Parts: sequence; C-alpha cells; structure tokens
Amino acid sequence: YGGGTVWELSPGASGWTYKTLYNFGAPGDASGPFLSRLALDAGGNLYGATFVGGAKGKGTVYELSPAAGRAWTETVLHRFGFGTDAEFPYAGVTLDAAGNIYGTAHLGGGGGGQGIVYQLTPALDGTWTENILHVFSGSDGADPQSTVILDSAGNIYGTTVEGGNKFRGVAYKLIPQS
Repeated sequence: YGGGTVWELSPGASGWTYKTLYNFGAPGDASGPFLSRLALDAGGNLYGATFVGGAKGKGTVYELSPAAGRAWTETVLHRFGFGTDAEFPYAGVTLDAAGNIYGTAHLGGGGGGQGIVYQLTPALDGTWTENILHVFSGSDGADPQSTVILDSAGNIYGTTVEGGNKFRGVAYKLIPQS
C-alpha cells in the first residue's frame, strides 16, 4: 500500500533471507513507521508506532501478532490526534514488565506543546488508555525523536532534537509520581 513495511532478516547457510511481515497503508490503517524501533513481548508480538495514519492522520501505536502459516495480523491500539493528545510519533515504543507501552511524539499536548512522552495502559477488555506523562515546553526540550528507555525504578530516559537553553536538544529523565 506504500505506507511502509515491517520485515525480517533470517540467517541461512547461503546468506540472509528477507521476508515482509506486514505492509502498512490500507485505508484507515497505520502508516509511516519512520524511526520506529519495534518492541517484542514474551508472546512473540511486535509493537511499534507510525508517524501518520489512523483516524486523524496523526499517527498510531500498533501490535503485530504472528499467525501460524499466514501473514501477521495488525491491531491498532491507539490513534493519536484528539484534543490534548500526542501527534506524530517518530520513534519506537518500549514495554515495561506490566505490559504498558511508553513512547514519544513530535507534537501535542494542546496549547503549543512541543512534544510528548506518553504511556498506554492495557485494560482487561482489550482497550488501551493513554496517559500523558510529560509535555515539552521548549525550555525543557522539544521534538523528542528517540525511543525512551526505562530503568528498574520506573524512571524514563530520552532525548529531544531541539529545545533547552541553547536550542540544541536535551537529555531528560522523568521520575514517576508517587
């Protein structure tokens, strides 16, 4: 469909074998997995973000699940772009031990937000709830394009491309609120 792909390289005796796992871009689908590093859960499912696509065209978070002998199945977990929501996630996502998904988005937060760190939390009914963890204002960073990492205490680390006191980006640490 021209919206990007998820692919796999497998080593073999005569070299590497390329296999397309999923093609993005069907109408209403996720699209544009630009810098999205994939996260893998214990069940073999892949998670990522797309820069565009979804209901408002401002990006998605998706899950790809393997199907025996068939193509992978995509489930869009969240569509960005409503109200104070995140918009245009460049980077990939990170999973924690509880199955929460963490990521960043280029814009969002309403009122001139210059990027967001978000968390998606799964519910028992299969829905996901978005929590905005931080909205960048420019002085504390802007335009986060890196995949975040988590430490064992739940702190979140990442970088921004712009913002800070010299407008050249920042490295940040977010500490969970008790």
